[in-house]
Amino acid sequence: MKTRIITSIIALILFLPFLIIAKDTDANSLIAICQMITVVSSIELLKMTDFLKKLYVSIPCIAVAAAVPMMTKIRDGEFFSWCGITFFILAFYLLSVATFARKHTVQEYAMLFMLLFYVVTSASCIVMLYRQPYGEYIFILAFLCPWVTDSAAYFTGSALGKHKLIPEISPKKTVEGAVGGVIFCVVFVEIYLFSVGALIGLEVRALYGALAALVLSAVSMFGDLIMSLVKRFYKIKDYGDVFPGHGGMLDRFDSVLATAPFLFILYIIFEDFKLFV
Repeated sequence: MKTRIITSIIALILFLPFLIIAKDTDANSLIAICQMITVVSSIELLKMTDFLKKLYVSIPCIAVAAAVPMMTKIRDGEFFSWCGITFFILAFYLLSVATFARKHTVQEYAMLFMLLFYVVTSASCIVMLYRQPYGEYIFILAFLCPWVTDSAAYFTGSALGKHKLIPEISPKKTVEGAVGGVIFCVVFVEIYLFSVGALIGLEVRALYGALAALVLSAVSMFGDLIMSLVKRFYKIKDYGDVFPGHGGMLDRFDSVLATAPFLFILYIIFEDFKLFV
Protein backbone atom coordinates (compact mmCIF):
# COMPACT_ATOMS: atom_id res chain seq x y z
CA MET A 1 0.00 0.00 0.00
CA LYS A 2 2.91 2.34 0.81
CA THR A 3 4.32 1.80 -2.70
CA ARG A 4 0.90 2.51 -4.26
CA ILE A 5 0.56 5.81 -2.37
CA ILE A 6 4.09 6.97 -3.26
CA THR A 7 3.55 6.09 -6.93
CA SER A 8 0.18 7.90 -6.95
CA ILE A 9 1.73 11.07 -5.51
CA ILE A 10 4.61 11.03 -8.00
CA ALA A 11 2.24 10.34 -10.92
CA LEU A 12 -0.04 13.18 -9.83
CA ILE A 13 2.90 15.61 -9.60
CA LEU A 14 4.03 14.63 -13.10
CA PHE A 15 0.51 14.55 -14.52
CA LEU A 16 -0.85 17.89 -13.28
CA PRO A 17 1.53 20.07 -15.34
CA PHE A 18 0.31 18.28 -18.49
CA LEU A 19 -3.29 19.08 -17.57
CA ILE A 20 -2.37 22.73 -17.07
CA ILE A 21 -0.49 23.14 -20.35
CA ALA A 22 -3.19 21.14 -22.14
CA LYS A 23 -5.26 24.34 -22.26
CA ASP A 24 -4.21 25.32 -25.75
CA THR A 25 -6.26 25.72 -28.90
CA ASP A 26 -5.22 22.49 -30.56
CA ALA A 27 -4.84 20.44 -27.35
CA ASN A 28 -1.53 19.07 -28.63
CA SER A 29 -0.22 18.21 -25.16
CA LEU A 30 -3.46 16.42 -24.28
CA ILE A 31 -3.30 14.47 -27.54
CA ALA A 32 0.27 13.48 -26.60
CA ILE A 33 -0.99 12.20 -23.22
CA CYS A 34 -3.70 10.15 -24.95
CA GLN A 35 -1.17 8.77 -27.42
CA MET A 36 1.04 7.70 -24.54
CA ILE A 37 -1.91 5.91 -22.94
CA THR A 38 -3.03 4.22 -26.16
CA VAL A 39 0.44 3.16 -27.36
CA VAL A 40 1.60 1.75 -24.01
CA SER A 41 -1.80 0.09 -23.47
CA SER A 42 -1.69 -1.47 -26.95
CA ILE A 43 1.74 -2.92 -26.17
CA GLU A 44 0.35 -4.38 -22.94
CA LEU A 45 -2.58 -5.91 -24.85
CA LEU A 46 -0.28 -7.35 -27.51
CA LYS A 47 1.95 -8.88 -24.85
CA MET A 48 -1.04 -10.30 -22.97
CA THR A 49 -2.53 -11.87 -26.10
CA ASP A 50 0.86 -13.21 -27.24
CA PHE A 51 0.98 -11.04 -30.38
CA LEU A 52 3.73 -8.60 -29.36
CA LYS A 53 6.55 -10.50 -31.08
CA LYS A 54 4.44 -11.05 -34.20
CA LEU A 55 5.55 -7.85 -35.93
CA TYR A 56 3.05 -8.26 -38.77
CA VAL A 57 0.35 -7.85 -36.10
CA SER A 58 1.95 -5.63 -33.46
CA ILE A 59 3.25 -2.89 -35.80
CA PRO A 60 -0.17 -2.16 -37.45
CA CYS A 61 -1.91 -2.25 -34.05
CA ILE A 62 0.57 0.15 -32.42
CA ALA A 63 0.40 2.42 -35.48
CA VAL A 64 -3.40 2.62 -35.18
CA ALA A 65 -3.11 3.27 -31.44
CA ALA A 66 -0.81 6.22 -32.15
CA ALA A 67 -2.77 7.56 -35.13
CA VAL A 68 -6.36 7.63 -33.86
CA PRO A 69 -5.82 10.22 -31.06
CA MET A 70 -4.25 12.49 -33.70
CA MET A 71 -7.47 12.23 -35.72
CA THR A 72 -9.28 14.22 -33.02
CA LYS A 73 -7.79 17.29 -34.72
CA ILE A 74 -10.29 16.69 -37.53
CA ARG A 75 -13.08 17.62 -35.10
CA ASP A 76 -16.76 16.68 -34.83
CA GLY A 77 -18.34 13.98 -36.99
CA GLU A 78 -15.38 13.61 -39.33
CA PHE A 79 -13.32 12.14 -36.51
CA PHE A 80 -15.77 9.26 -36.09
CA SER A 81 -15.82 8.66 -39.84
CA TRP A 82 -12.04 8.42 -40.11
CA CYS A 83 -11.83 6.43 -36.88
CA GLY A 84 -14.37 3.95 -38.25
CA ILE A 85 -12.50 3.65 -41.57
CA THR A 86 -9.19 3.10 -39.75
CA PHE A 87 -10.56 0.32 -37.58
CA PHE A 88 -12.36 -1.28 -40.53
CA ILE A 89 -9.04 -1.51 -42.37
CA LEU A 90 -7.37 -2.96 -39.26
CA ALA A 91 -10.19 -5.50 -38.83
CA PHE A 92 -9.95 -6.53 -42.49
CA TYR A 93 -6.18 -6.88 -42.18
CA LEU A 94 -6.34 -8.97 -38.99
CA LEU A 95 -9.02 -11.25 -40.45
CA SER A 96 -6.89 -11.68 -43.56
CA VAL A 97 -3.88 -12.58 -41.42
CA ALA A 98 -6.04 -15.03 -39.47
CA THR A 99 -7.16 -16.59 -42.75
CA PHE A 100 -3.70 -17.11 -44.25
CA ALA A 101 -1.25 -17.25 -41.32
CA ARG A 102 -3.29 -19.67 -39.18
CA LYS A 103 -0.90 -19.29 -36.23
CA HIS A 104 -3.69 -17.97 -34.01
CA THR A 105 -7.42 -18.57 -33.96
CA VAL A 106 -9.98 -16.11 -35.28
CA GLN A 107 -11.21 -15.70 -31.71
CA GLU A 108 -7.76 -14.57 -30.56
CA TYR A 109 -7.57 -11.94 -33.30
CA ALA A 110 -11.13 -10.84 -32.51
CA MET A 111 -10.31 -10.45 -28.80
CA LEU A 112 -7.25 -8.36 -29.62
CA PHE A 113 -9.22 -6.14 -31.99
CA MET A 114 -12.09 -5.63 -29.55
CA LEU A 115 -9.77 -4.65 -26.69
CA LEU A 116 -7.70 -2.37 -28.90
CA PHE A 117 -10.82 -0.66 -30.26
CA TYR A 118 -12.14 -0.18 -26.72
CA VAL A 119 -8.92 1.34 -25.39
CA VAL A 120 -8.07 3.60 -28.34
CA THR A 121 -11.54 5.05 -28.92
CA SER A 122 -12.05 5.56 -25.18
CA ALA A 123 -8.80 7.48 -24.78
CA SER A 124 -9.62 9.61 -27.84
CA CYS A 125 -12.87 10.65 -26.17
CA ILE A 126 -10.77 12.52 -23.60
CA VAL A 127 -9.65 14.94 -26.30
CA MET A 128 -13.18 15.15 -27.75
CA LEU A 129 -14.41 16.09 -24.28
CA TYR A 130 -11.84 18.87 -24.15
CA ARG A 131 -13.35 20.39 -27.30
CA GLN A 132 -16.80 20.79 -25.71
CA PRO A 133 -17.91 24.12 -24.18
CA TYR A 134 -15.81 24.65 -21.03
CA GLY A 135 -14.25 21.31 -21.87
CA GLU A 136 -10.90 22.33 -20.41
CA TYR A 137 -12.57 22.00 -17.01
CA ILE A 138 -14.94 19.13 -17.82
CA PHE A 139 -12.51 16.59 -19.26
CA ILE A 140 -10.64 16.47 -15.94
CA LEU A 141 -13.71 14.75 -14.45
CA ALA A 142 -12.88 11.70 -16.57
CA PHE A 143 -9.75 11.34 -14.42
CA LEU A 144 -10.96 12.66 -11.07
CA CYS A 145 -14.18 10.61 -10.80
CA PRO A 146 -12.59 7.16 -11.13
CA TRP A 147 -9.57 8.02 -9.00
CA VAL A 148 -11.69 9.52 -6.19
CA THR A 149 -14.12 6.59 -6.42
CA ASP A 150 -11.30 4.04 -6.30
CA SER A 151 -9.58 5.66 -3.31
CA ALA A 152 -12.81 6.25 -1.37
CA ALA A 153 -14.03 2.71 -2.10
CA TYR A 154 -10.75 1.27 -0.85
CA PHE A 155 -10.79 3.11 2.48
CA THR A 156 -14.55 2.74 3.00
CA GLY A 157 -14.37 -0.96 2.18
CA SER A 158 -11.40 -1.46 4.49
CA ALA A 159 -13.28 0.18 7.37
CA LEU A 160 -16.85 -0.99 6.80
CA GLY A 161 -16.80 -3.68 4.11
CA LYS A 162 -18.65 -6.89 4.95
CA HIS A 163 -20.43 -7.91 1.74
CA LYS A 164 -18.34 -8.89 -1.28
CA LEU A 165 -19.30 -7.22 -4.55
CA ILE A 166 -18.13 -9.74 -7.20
CA PRO A 167 -15.60 -11.96 -5.39
CA GLU A 168 -14.93 -14.24 -8.37
CA ILE A 169 -13.57 -11.25 -10.32
CA SER A 170 -12.29 -8.89 -7.63
CA PRO A 171 -12.17 -10.51 -4.17
CA LYS A 172 -11.32 -7.32 -2.27
CA LYS A 173 -14.16 -5.11 -3.53
CA THR A 174 -17.19 -4.77 -1.27
CA VAL A 175 -20.71 -3.38 -1.59
CA GLU A 176 -20.02 -0.94 1.24
CA GLY A 177 -16.86 0.24 -0.50
CA ALA A 178 -18.75 0.78 -3.76
CA VAL A 179 -21.43 2.86 -2.02
CA GLY A 180 -18.78 4.89 -0.21
CA GLY A 181 -16.95 5.46 -3.47
CA VAL A 182 -20.07 6.83 -5.16
CA ILE A 183 -20.97 9.12 -2.25
CA PHE A 184 -17.48 10.60 -1.96
CA CYS A 185 -17.29 11.03 -5.73
CA VAL A 186 -20.56 13.01 -5.83
CA VAL A 187 -19.41 15.27 -2.99
CA PHE A 188 -15.97 15.78 -4.53
CA VAL A 189 -17.38 16.62 -7.97
CA GLU A 190 -19.78 19.18 -6.52
CA ILE A 191 -16.92 20.84 -4.63
CA TYR A 192 -14.80 20.83 -7.78
CA LEU A 193 -17.57 22.27 -10.00
CA PHE A 194 -18.49 25.05 -7.56
CA SER A 195 -14.80 25.91 -7.14
CA VAL A 196 -14.35 26.15 -10.91
CA GLY A 197 -17.63 28.05 -11.26
CA ALA A 198 -16.48 30.62 -8.74
CA LEU A 199 -13.13 30.89 -10.49
CA ILE A 200 -14.52 31.52 -14.00
CA GLY A 201 -17.68 33.34 -12.92
CA LEU A 202 -20.31 30.83 -14.07
CA GLU A 203 -23.33 29.24 -12.42
CA VAL A 204 -23.12 25.52 -11.68
CA ARG A 205 -25.99 23.13 -12.36
CA ALA A 206 -25.64 21.14 -9.15
CA LEU A 207 -28.23 18.51 -10.07
CA TYR A 208 -26.52 17.77 -13.39
CA GLY A 209 -23.18 17.65 -11.61
CA ALA A 210 -24.48 15.12 -9.09
CA LEU A 211 -26.04 13.04 -11.89
CA ALA A 212 -22.78 13.06 -13.87
CA ALA A 213 -20.78 12.08 -10.79
CA LEU A 214 -23.21 9.27 -9.97
CA VAL A 215 -23.03 7.85 -13.50
CA LEU A 216 -19.26 8.24 -13.85
CA SER A 217 -18.57 6.74 -10.43
CA ALA A 218 -20.65 3.65 -11.22
CA VAL A 219 -19.18 3.35 -14.72
CA SER A 220 -15.64 3.63 -13.37
CA MET A 221 -16.22 0.62 -11.13
CA PHE A 222 -17.67 -1.34 -14.04
CA GLY A 223 -14.62 -0.40 -16.11
CA ASP A 224 -12.31 -1.67 -13.38
CA LEU A 225 -14.23 -4.95 -13.08
CA ILE A 226 -14.34 -5.45 -16.86
CA MET A 227 -10.57 -5.16 -17.22
CA SER A 228 -10.12 -7.35 -14.12
CA LEU A 229 -12.24 -10.00 -15.85
CA VAL A 230 -9.98 -9.79 -18.91
CA LYS A 231 -6.91 -10.27 -16.70
CA ARG A 232 -8.46 -13.35 -15.14
CA PHE A 233 -9.31 -14.71 -18.57
CA TYR A 234 -5.65 -14.42 -19.61
CA LYS A 235 -4.44 -15.53 -16.15
CA ILE A 236 -2.23 -12.51 -15.45
CA LYS A 237 -1.90 -10.43 -12.29
CA ASP A 238 -1.14 -7.06 -13.91
CA TYR A 239 -1.07 -5.71 -17.44
CA GLY A 240 2.45 -4.39 -16.95
CA ASP A 241 4.81 -2.72 -14.48
CA VAL A 242 4.82 0.92 -15.60
CA PHE A 243 3.58 2.13 -12.20
CA PRO A 244 5.12 0.37 -9.17
CA GLY A 245 2.41 -0.88 -6.86
CA HIS A 246 -0.29 -0.25 -9.48
CA GLY A 247 0.79 -2.38 -12.42
CA GLY A 248 0.63 -1.31 -16.04
CA MET A 249 -0.98 1.54 -17.95
CA LEU A 250 -4.25 -0.37 -18.22
CA ASP A 251 -4.21 -1.18 -14.51
CA ARG A 252 -4.02 2.54 -13.74
CA PHE A 253 -6.28 3.91 -16.48
CA ASP A 254 -8.88 1.13 -16.85
CA SER A 255 -11.55 3.18 -15.07
CA VAL A 256 -10.66 6.39 -16.92
CA LEU A 257 -11.11 4.59 -20.23
CA ALA A 258 -14.64 3.71 -19.15
CA THR A 259 -15.70 7.12 -17.83
CA ALA A 260 -14.45 9.36 -20.67
CA PRO A 261 -16.80 7.95 -23.36
CA PHE A 262 -19.82 8.03 -21.05
CA LEU A 263 -19.20 11.67 -20.12
CA PHE A 264 -18.83 12.46 -23.83
CA ILE A 265 -22.04 10.55 -24.60
CA LEU A 266 -23.91 12.67 -22.06
CA TYR A 267 -22.85 15.77 -23.96
CA ILE A 268 -23.73 14.31 -27.37
CA ILE A 269 -27.12 12.75 -26.61
CA PHE A 270 -28.44 15.36 -24.20
CA GLU A 271 -27.94 18.76 -25.83
CA ASP A 272 -29.10 20.53 -22.67
CA PHE A 273 -26.59 18.67 -20.50
CA LYS A 274 -24.36 21.54 -19.39
CA LEU A 275 -22.58 21.69 -16.07
CA PHE A 276 -21.87 25.42 -16.36
CA VAL A 277 -24.26 28.17 -17.54
